Amino acid sequence: MNRKQRVVLTNDQRCRLQLLVSQATAAPRTLTRAQILLLADAAMADGAIATAVSVSLGTVKRIRQRFAEEGVNTAIEDRQQSAFRRNLSANGTSTIVAQGTTRGSTPERVWTLKLVEDKFVEFTVGNRRDQAHLPRLTAEAGERWRPLVWRVPARSPTFAWRMEDVLALYAEPYNPRRPLVCFDERPYHLIAHTPEATAEPSATGAPFEGRYRRAGTGYLFMMFQPQRAWRQVAVMERRSAVEVAHCLQALVDVYFPEAECLQIVAGNVTTYTPAVLYETLPAAEAQRIAARLEWHYTPTQGNWLNMAQIELSLLKQEALDRPISDIQALQAAVTVVVAQRNREQAEIAWQLTTRQAREALDHVYGR
Repeated sequence: MNRKQRVVLTNDQRCRLQLLVSQATAAPRTLTRAQILLLADAAMADGAIATAVSVSLGTVKRIRQRFAEEGVNTAIEDRQQSAFRRNLSANGTSTIVAQGTTRGSTPERVWTLKLVEDKFVEFTVGNRRDQAHLPRLTAEAGERWRPLVWRVPARSPTFAWRMEDVLALYAEPYNPRRPLVCFDERPYHLIAHTPEATAEPSATGAPFEGRYRRAGTGYLFMMFQPQRAWRQVAVMERRSAVEVAHCLQALVDVYFPEAECLQIVAGNVTTYTPAVLYETLPAAEAQRIAARLEWHYTPTQGNWLNMAQIELSLLKQEALDRPISDIQALQAAVTVVVAQRNREQAEIAWQLTTRQAREALDHVYGR
């Protein structure tokens, strides 16, 4: 019978973990485990912990078990992994993400862990030693890959048209007079630490308000220029036409003032149109900015074609995998990662071409 392991920290252990979380200098996984132990020590229910820290219920139970059996140090640190060579490098991972398509017999393709395994074998040339580690690799990457569910309609000339329009842009050489910019946004839920909380758990073990609480939402607006490996992120408190208009104005007047025209790749969102400029700015100013923007929309169910989505996912992995309590701290965390990636000129290894899309997604064309 599975018994829930109780977590009771000493004062020294509690202070150490609180310091670790507040400084945020340790590895992201270590910070997450420390947060789990602090919340469990506060008698928060496992379900509430999983929601507050954005992990699975099984992870919470596993950290409780490791604490009970091996102590606080082992519970928060990574276990030593057995040595094996990983042929799937960071470039290989980004290549798989960029392709986002695969051959299959069903009219609707879904990017699943099974397809990730297939692609892994393809990129490692079928090395048997690597294939033996596939269950382990996909289990470790499960939480990262599972949200990437990309669907392609059974037959849609509109999808094919918009997809080929975007892929043609990606294939063009860099033109400083007409730079390509991928634009997209994503929300981020702010979580505040409240050490003064004194709430007690209910007798039924139901979730209750503990040492962490929701502190609002921030919005990340990504502007990515793939041909020059440049990106900029605007952190906003709201997501409305006003914020989008300010981002477009900054692109035209601040980031690309010498460009004759900006080719914008964006999703089918109601606020991603020149209308937001007229809603926010004087008509003359709105017309001036709109005249320098050329819009190219990804197809419905095809936002995976927008490279800004990949950049946002990488940003989340590198900077946003821990609780952040306010917009200022969110801006600081994002700025560090964006500056580092710009210094390194980090690129996205986009592989999908129009020819490959026509072969792999022939059902979309209705042939």
